[in-house]
Amino acid sequence: MTKILTVCTGNICRSPAAAVLLRAYLGDVVRPASAGTHAVPDGQVPEPMLAHLDASGFDARCHRAHQLTPATVREAEVIATMTVAHRTEVVKMAPTAMKKTFALGELATAARLGVPLEGADVKARISALPAALQPLRGHLTAAGIRDIPDPYRKNAAAYAKAYSMIDEDCQTIARWLMTEPR
Repeated sequence: MTKILTVCTGNICRSPAAAVLLRAYLGDVVRPASAGTHAVPDGQVPEPMLAHLDASGFDARCHRAHQLTPATVREAEVIATMTVAHRTEVVKMAPTAMKKTFALGELATAARLGVPLEGADVKARISALPAALQPLRGHLTAAGIRDIPDPYRKNAAAYAKAYSMIDEDCQTIARWLMTEPR
């Protein structure tokens, strides 16, 4: 099973939501996991984010925050961070992960651009993703990568905005990964 790791700061809002949504949109071929660069020990998803997930038919109540470690980075085939700063932190921790670490917005931009991915199925296309995007790194960055803002301890509008951005990006990425090459 293909492992996609999503990363944010506390591993209680953005990255768990992204992991739940990627699993929902990509199905059983992926095993999304999430971690935080400064995880809240045993932290749970706050009620405002749970409410957005619930409204979409998804549940994250069993989630407990995990600290990002070199081992979790090594185990992932693709790493999707919620901000460019998180991407930098992952790469500082494990420089060899640079080729497989992208901001979620970077992946969504590649999907919107229709970057071709090789592979007969979703699992193969996920595995091919890092190599396909390497030559385009500068172009993707120039296209403007939008960070997912941290809603933690903010108002309902902040949670709604973050959830909407994550959901939109995850749906866009899933459609791209599920589209068979021509």
